[in-house]
Amino acid sequence: MRAWLLIGMGLVVGIAGAGAHDAQSPSESFVLRAVGSRVIDYGLVFGASAGVQALTALTLGAPSADWFANESWSLSAWAAATMSAPMWTYTTLLVRSSPQSTIGHRATGLRVVTTNGEPISFTRSLARSAVMFAGWELAHIALFIPRNVATDTPAPWQLAGLLAATGYLVADIVTVIATGGQASIADLAVGTRLVRDR
Repeated sequence: MRAWLLIGMGLVVGIAGAGAHDAQSPSESFVLRAVGSRVIDYGLVFGASAGVQALTALTLGAPSADWFANESWSLSAWAAATMSAPMWTYTTLLVRSSPQSTIGHRATGLRVVTTNGEPISFTRSLARSAVMFAGWELAHIALFIPRNVATDTPAPWQLAGLLAATGYLVADIVTVIATGGQASIADLAVGTRLVRDR
C-alpha cells in the first residue's frame, strides 16, 4: 500500500513539474520532475522489495523473531539482499539502458547523461548508484549492527551513523534544489546530470 502511495505522490509531483513550466521558473519545474521521479522509483522498488521480503518470509521463514533479537548481521544481510540489491540493480541497469532513465525518470520526462551530454557507461552508472545510496546503506548498517535499535539500546556509533545518514540525505535534497534539479550529490561525484527528455 505504501509503495502505491509513493508512486502516486511521485506522479503528481512529477506531472506538476512537467506540466506547469509556464507558471514556474524552469528550475522549479525541473526540481519537481527530479523529486517526482525519485518518489516514483522508490515506490516501485520498495513495493518490489516488500514482495521479495514477503516471499522469503513465507518460504524460508526469514527473518525470524530470533534474528530481530540476536542476529543483527543476518538481519542486515537480509535487508541488503531484499532492499539494497533491488534498488542498486534497478537504478544501475535502467540508467545504463538505451533510454538512459528509470521508470520514474521516464514518467517525468527526464534522463541521465554525462556532463558532456553523452550516455553513461555501466561503471559510471554503478558508481552513481553507490554514491546515491550511501546514506541508505549507512542507515541499514547503523540500524542493525551491532544491535537492532528497534529491540535494544543502540551503541554510540550507531547513533552517529544514523545521524550521518540523515545528514547525507538532507544534503542530497539540498543539492538537488541548489542545482535546479539537475544533479544530486551522486551526479556531481561521478560527472552526470539529469536533462529533459520532453
